[in-house]
Amino acid sequence: MKTFATSFAQRLRTLRAWTGHVHVGVGVVALLCVFLISINVQHALKSRAAAIASNEKALLSIAQSAAGHASVAFGLADTIAHDLALEFETYGSGGERVKELQQTANARAAEIRLVKNVVALDEGANVIFRLRDPGAGAAQFQQREFFIHHRDHRERTPYVSHPVRAFSDQRWVVPVSRRFDRPDGSFAGVVVALIDQSYFDSFHRSLGTGETDTVALYYTMQPTSIDGKSPASNGATPPLDARLAALIARDIPRRSLSGVGIIGAEDVRGQSGRRQQLYAFAHVYSFGQTVVVTRPLTAALSAWDAASRVATQSATVTTTLLAFMMLALFLQVRGRRAAEGAMQRKDHQFALMLDGVEDYGIFMLDTAGRVVTWNVGAERVTGYPAGEVIGTVDDVFCLPGDRVDDRAARILATALAQGREENEGWHLRRDGTRFLVNAITTPLHDNQGAHYGYLKVLRDITTARKIAEHLQASEVRWKYALEGAGEGVWDVDITAKMAQVSVAYQQMLGYSGGGNDGVQIDEADWAASLHPDDLPRVAAAYLAHRNGETPNYAAEYRIRCADGSYKWVLSRGMVASRDGAGRALRIIGTHADISHLKSIEERLHQQNALVMEKNAELEQASRVKSEFLANMSHELRTPLNAVLGFTGTILMELPGPLNAEQRKQLEIVRESGRHLLDLINELLDLSKIESGNRDVALKPVACQALLQDVVRSLMPLAAQKQLVVDLLAPDDSIDIMTDAKLLKQILINLIGNAIKFTESGSVTVQLRISTSVDTDPGTGIDAKRQSGAARDGTPGECVWIDVQDTGIGIREEDIGKLFLPFTQIEAALSRRFEGTGLGLNVSKRYAEMLGASLHVTSRYGQGSRFSICLPARIAQAA
Repeated sequence: MKTFATSFAQRLRTLRAWTGHVHVGVGVVALLCVFLISINVQHALKSRAAAIASNEKALLSIAQSAAGHASVAFGLADTIAHDLALEFETYGSGGERVKELQQTANARAAEIRLVKNVVALDEGANVIFRLRDPGAGAAQFQQREFFIHHRDHRERTPYVSHPVRAFSDQRWVVPVSRRFDRPDGSFAGVVVALIDQSYFDSFHRSLGTGETDTVALYYTMQPTSIDGKSPASNGATPPLDARLAALIARDIPRRSLSGVGIIGAEDVRGQSGRRQQLYAFAHVYSFGQTVVVTRPLTAALSAWDAASRVATQSATVTTTLLAFMMLALFLQVRGRRAAEGAMQRKDHQFALMLDGVEDYGIFMLDTAGRVVTWNVGAERVTGYPAGEVIGTVDDVFCLPGDRVDDRAARILATALAQGREENEGWHLRRDGTRFLVNAITTPLHDNQGAHYGYLKVLRDITTARKIAEHLQASEVRWKYALEGAGEGVWDVDITAKMAQVSVAYQQMLGYSGGGNDGVQIDEADWAASLHPDDLPRVAAAYLAHRNGETPNYAAEYRIRCADGSYKWVLSRGMVASRDGAGRALRIIGTHADISHLKSIEERLHQQNALVMEKNAELEQASRVKSEFLANMSHELRTPLNAVLGFTGTILMELPGPLNAEQRKQLEIVRESGRHLLDLINELLDLSKIESGNRDVALKPVACQALLQDVVRSLMPLAAQKQLVVDLLAPDDSIDIMTDAKLLKQILINLIGNAIKFTESGSVTVQLRISTSVDTDPGTGIDAKRQSGAARDGTPGECVWIDVQDTGIGIREEDIGKLFLPFTQIEAALSRRFEGTGLGLNVSKRYAEMLGASLHVTSRYGQGSRFSICLPARIAQAA
């Protein structure tokens, strides 16, 4: 403008010197005005082009900033989704590990605040865990775009789907998702990180765009994000105009390296009709989106229109024209300075945003490979502060060998040639420790396509690599442990109907070869190798587990060896994976040789058969013995009764008088005969019980009357030993249904034993009704019991008859011998107290026949208590 003003003044002086005439001056002024108008028109056209170019550059800068912001935001969300997907593939989606992963996801989401929620879904869209979203079912998640995409595509790349409304508060969120698979490669589920769309809104507002500008994020030419004005209220961005989409698609091949472009003023139909707009776009790498920034042409030329109007008016008056020209220049300069300031503010905001990303090292290089920027994440990953790195070549943290090979320069050359370079490698931190990084290098180009540097993104993957190596080592140890224990391993692919068997499996059957990983066999060949008698049973067990009817598979069967013989094996396994419909895909198990155990089992079966045969012979001998005892007892009792009868007649001196010695000898004969008769009666009772000839006749029995008869009959025996026999019974009559003869014999044996083994003191017989065996605190007898009945206790109300003595008592270790036949506790007792040792055994058997039980509590040297518990067939009289 200064040059133009100088030239104009020189021309004006020349014209005034050339004529001093007024008319000539007027003509000169008119000519000058025409000249100035032509110059103004040319300047206006140039200014219009400059205004359009300036606006295009500003729009391109906005598009690049928004694309960079979106790339970082999606990258942060994908970090959470990728790490969780890797954890699920490593450890599975069950047990306590899920709670740990949820806590980890919650901590990561708290650090990366742009992530509103994290949701993990299994193959059926059932929620494994969610951080904040309340209740959404599998039916709702199955309709989500991200779930359908990952379920139907096997790609392991991140996926950004269209915005959806969150179930919790209906706010718009952008899902960034990752798929995770089972070990066999089948689909296992989805991890999705949800970005609050207001995060994009706030950034777009910070870009300082005008009221008429729009910033939109498109995926495959369809909107996935809304403009920066009001995302929660005006819904999604209108679909991209077909003509504009074609223009962007046409421009992409020419911008394949930079991923940015400018489409000039195009006549595009929008929601408000046909109008001309300026368009600029930038691609978001790795996530498949395009940022499109638009500005109406009228808004872009608003400043120019004002300048043109001023220039048109100034054409009438030279002084006014010059003043307005100076004003237009001033306005242009100020506008440019304002635009430059806005760009500087945006660059500063973008730098602050990069410094806030601590999990990734992000920095820029110039064309020579020298570091230009260095964010906090790069400092944390490498340990080098920005002051030590900026200005140096990008190999300060490389390994010495990589510096010799000039690896950093080769990476930059590859990125520039191919548009992107990604690698993994070991590096050295500032403290000398090694770490493994995933590095992505992208060349940077301006809007003219000129290369001006590189962008590098580093991610520390040392922990992830260690987890993968640990998992692989665990699988190897598991396999070696099983094979070291002598068990073969088999792995069945149900879809392919093939099984992978280990070397130990092959060797167990006498085969060789197969390499270190074993061999594959067809499922039909395996079935054909089974013994025909075992195949139906094994197939049923295998199908039952495969169909989910049993928790695991286990079967013993015979399988053919290499030499044609059969060997017994124990096969166990479990389904390792299922599809979304619950169908089994893979079963893994072991194969153990149990031939030796089967031979031992066969010998045991043979021995058991011999034992059973011997038991049958013993039972037959026992029956013969019982029949013999019964017959002999009858044969012996008849003449013995005659002997006792005649002895009594002689003692009555019916045949004639007896002297004292004769009477003494006859008394001995009679006592011996009675003792022998008691023995024969006990043997007869025992033989009847064992032969099953003793019947039980249940009739109403008055317990008080029965006890009085028994005590009365035994009083002479007690009187001989000067013992007191006390009978304690309630006043109310107790009647029960039982066999009076059997019960009476039991009581005679118990009370008789109490009198027999008591030298001094008393014998107490008590009748009571209770639900348990009571310990009398007055006796001090320990509550130790031995049941003589077939059951351990008597539930409900029972009739109890207790026989308490103050006799010699029983040692604790001898209580178990009381009810054995033909047994007395000590040999000294058998000499001191006469008896066969059958009384308690017969009483026990009688009690069993009555459905009753016998109990004993005793303390050695102080006394014993024998109790019979009768069933509750009771009728109480008032």
